Amino acid sequence: MNGHDTPNRRNSSPNRALSSGDPVFSWRRPWWLLVLGVMLGFGLLQEQSKIKVNHYLRVGDAANFWDNDAENRRTWWDTHAPIGRHNFYVSRTTWSLFHGLTRQQMVAFKWGMSAAILFMFFLLDVMLLRAAQVGERVPWLLLIYAAAGMPLVGLAFSKPGEVWYALARDMLGFLQSPLPSLLVVLVPLFLDRMNVTSDASD
Repeated sequence: MNGHDTPNRRNSSPNRALSSGDPVFSWRRPWWLLVLGVMLGFGLLQEQSKIKVNHYLRVGDAANFWDNDAENRRTWWDTHAPIGRHNFYVSRTTWSLFHGLTRQQMVAFKWGMSAAILFMFFLLDVMLLRAAQVGERVPWLLLIYAAAGMPLVGLAFSKPGEVWYALARDMLGFLQSPLPSLLVVLVPLFLDRMNVTSDASD
């Protein structure tokens, strides 16, 4: 064995992933898989919740029942409310809480719920990074949230159908998904693998 073989042997060490900060996806302790499953389940629930809120707002504006009391609105809803359809989700039911809220309160509830969902996804993103043993990359996650969050200002200054509004909705959907943490976990890994392949070919 000569001196030129030592670096190659060091690079092929089974402990290389741990020492270089690569993510670790262990099937013996699949906490990352559990967190990912929670993120997907929570994503489905929050999407259904937002659909219910938006559907109630649209129906309330069309029926102009905002001045009615909660009991009259509940009775009207049970009798006349149209079925809400959004992609795969179809429902006519709503939350009883909505019948007692004014339109301004419904809008405030919608934005408050969106903020809470976004915060919950951030916590889950951090948990996924730690489960993959790359918790030191949380600053990268913060940068992604900051960059993707800037277009969200458009939601306050634009209307549905406008380009800026559509961009802001897309960015919100991106943040309210597992994609930010998966990018932080996987992109450096892919780049590292490409560098290793390039070095080997040289």
